[in-house]
Amino acid sequence: LTRSEAYLSIVESFSHRVESPLPGDVAMFRLGWAFSHSGIIIEAGWPQIIESRWGGGVQLTNALLDPVLSRAKVLFLSPWT
Repeated sequence: LTRSEAYLSIVESFSHRVESPLPGDVAMFRLGWAFSHSGIIIEAGWPQIIESRWGGGVQLTNALLDPVLSRAKVLFLSPWT
């Protein structure tokens, strides 16, 4: 999925884009060619997310301090109305 927007399309089919994310919303990160990574914004609010990485498992991350995510373009999506 790293060269395809298929993952983003799937997430967008269940959500809508927002400018100011809230806990429970999704942060989608463009890594390389496409929006291919995501995290769920936790109760502490943006930029605190829970994510899973290949070989790293599930982890809490401050996206603005992470060396990879802090350089990535990010979209926020909400499954809530």
